[in-house]
Amino acid sequence: MTAPSTREKPEELRERMREVRAYGDAIRNFYAEHPNLHDDFPDQWVAVYGETVLNSDDFDDLLAEMDRQGLPRGQTFVRFVGREPEIYVF
Repeated sequence: MTAPSTREKPEELRERMREVRAYGDAIRNFYAEHPNLHDDFPDQWVAVYGETVLNSDDFDDLLAEMDRQGLPRGQTFVRFVGREPEIYVF
């Protein structure tokens, strides 16, 4: 058995870059459509994959629904949205 190569073929790299861009685009679109997350999803777990948005009160239920719909866990943006808006101090 040979050791796995760390070098990918150019077409594989292009595919990975497309995946990364799609992930970022999905997150940006989600935030653009839901500027007030705490109003839209108070105390909810949210999963975003492409144009699919799922939400649940329970993390395990959210994961189960992701699995039912075939959303890949490693490529799906998941976060908890609290009831209060987040405040960032720089």
